[in-house]
Amino acid sequence: MSDAMREQVPQPAIPAIEPGRALKGKATGYVHLERLEGAWWLVDADGNAFWDRSVNIVAYPYPDSHAGKMNRRYTERVLADYPDPDAWAKMTWDRLEDWGFSSVGAGCGPETQDEAKRRGKFFYVSLNFCHRLLQQGAEHLFLKDAGGRLPADPATRFPDPFNPELRDRMRAMAKDIVPRFRDDRSLIGYFVDNEIVASGDRNLFKYFWSEACLKEVLAWLQERYDASLDALNRAWGCRLADFAELERELRRIVEFPAFRTKQAHLDLVEFERHLVKTYVDHTIEVVREFDPNHLIIGNRFALTFLYMDWEPLDLFGQYDLVAANCYPMKGPFLADEDLWRIEKIAQLTGTPVLVAEWNLSARESGHIAWGWGYTVNTFRERAEGYANCIAQWASLPYLVGAHWFQWVDAFDIEDYNAGILQETGEPYPLLVERMRQTNLKAAHPKRGHASGANSV
Repeated sequence: MSDAMREQVPQPAIPAIEPGRALKGKATGYVHLERLEGAWWLVDADGNAFWDRSVNIVAYPYPDSHAGKMNRRYTERVLADYPDPDAWAKMTWDRLEDWGFSSVGAGCGPETQDEAKRRGKFFYVSLNFCHRLLQQGAEHLFLKDAGGRLPADPATRFPDPFNPELRDRMRAMAKDIVPRFRDDRSLIGYFVDNEIVASGDRNLFKYFWSEACLKEVLAWLQERYDASLDALNRAWGCRLADFAELERELRRIVEFPAFRTKQAHLDLVEFERHLVKTYVDHTIEVVREFDPNHLIIGNRFALTFLYMDWEPLDLFGQYDLVAANCYPMKGPFLADEDLWRIEKIAQLTGTPVLVAEWNLSARESGHIAWGWGYTVNTFRERAEGYANCIAQWASLPYLVGAHWFQWVDAFDIEDYNAGILQETGEPYPLLVERMRQTNLKAAHPKRGHASGANSV
């Protein structure tokens, strides 16, 4: 953990969560979004409004699965004590309900989904188009730089939406997954992707050189200037003799910003917006073809590392709900910068927000070799941090829920204290007691109203 992440700022005033009265929305037969009394809510199939408290990666630890590899001691214990995955799911949901959780989030398994249905609780489905394509070795469907290289960090790899194969492959994935959930009353929605454009370059400019994207940008520029070479030369301050030289000049202004005129930079931004909108349109189209009923939730942005002035951010407001992975960075609470980022993405997109991933880790665990966000010293501070953050988030009128990452400490993958459960399978007692106290004040069908919360 960096020293900057350890630099604690003064704790802000934490709103007091107070049980709110039940609110009723429309009974549409499916979970949906409604704005009621000045705030956004999730509303269940029968019209009951709720604020979602959820946990990520609640999945039976099959030995070869991601959940099974996260913590091998935990996996061995579960396989010995619960050889029947359905029995494990029932025990797990007994705990989740006791601790006041309303759903299981990203990375949840089919057993926990099925048990959620039986109990009238909720779940999400992770489509993760880009992650699946990379797993399938389809690197040719992603944007590349002028040397034909992908970004080194898989999280920064963005698909080439102008490659017709991309849309076909996404449609095939949607067709394989989405129809089985089309009529499900317990499904909240689909996460489209996970943390793409999470970090790295400020823009996608340097990755216009995949084959289909390069063809599109060259044609787009010629159309933008009505095939007038003189107009392009004036706008870019260059001396092209022929449009055949456009690729060379494009590379020059991309790689050397000092050569860009104001208009050349604007052209790059506008094409980047065209690229991102095409991707967003495709993902919405392929999901809606097979399911007109449920929420489509955009890319789970790694909000702490996202450039908040990235010009195409507003385009993600085309999704029903914006997902943001947001970790407290300055203490066991949300500092002004954390709250500003959430508010900023809500303002830019004009869309309600879901915190799809967050947690706090404790040095007392002895496992802090790696992790996001702030590391507290003790388990008691960790528990208090949960109550603080939920109280702060519940006061925001555009935020509809927050999801804890994750179910069990993943010491064999990410060696830090992220779980609700220890590797013995037992919960961290202080944490779950504070979760229960906090969650039940915001329990379905009530939302925790924070005293003095701003309205919209």
